Amino acid sequence: MSMQYWNNMYRSIEKINPTDSIWLNQYKDLLSETKEKPIIDLGCGSGSDSIYLLNNGYSVISCDFSKEILDKLVDFDSRINPRHFDIQNGLPFKGSRAYIVLASLSLHYFTWEKTEKIVSEIKRVLEPGGYVICRLNSVNDINYGAGKGIKIEENFYEIEGYYKRFFDKPTIEKLFSCWEITVLKESNISRYEKAKKAWEVVVKKP
Repeated sequence: MSMQYWNNMYRSIEKINPTDSIWLNQYKDLLSETKEKPIIDLGCGSGSDSIYLLNNGYSVISCDFSKEILDKLVDFDSRINPRHFDIQNGLPFKGSRAYIVLASLSLHYFTWEKTEKIVSEIKRVLEPGGYVICRLNSVNDINYGAGKGIKIEENFYEIEGYYKRFFDKPTIEKLFSCWEITVLKESNISRYEKAKKAWEVVVKKP
């Protein structure tokens, strides 16, 4: 998707609601293990996860493709530590930079080849034993484009000028085949106008 697309979308956001991130409550025990290193919020979007984490005492690096939303987040909360970059071009962090990378609804916009490279980059910046907590579009997410549009690859579509990938369990297991998968479950997200189906995934770097 283009920078203009995201900037236009985020420009319309009038308020940020950290209560959208209560889904992270179930991972408090895991999150509590990373007080020493900042959590990388990869594709932070409207920032609710970043602010939730900050409100709970964690250090966070909020990363996004859109400078528009990062500027808005800094204005909203001066604690935001923004990093502006395109994850398709790699992550601008040294190896073993973080114990946890959070990627909520930010890894499903790319070709399979690019998706694998992004996951490889995430693995590089995690310390051994570190975790990825992510949410991914489900193939059952029929309210938000699953199975619709122009098919580019298996479960990857162009929909009204932008790209979306949808995952099933075998595809997630393939993507994280070299990781230890500790959580893999399909869940409902209720923060949108219509019900959204997504996978919650937690994987551990060997």
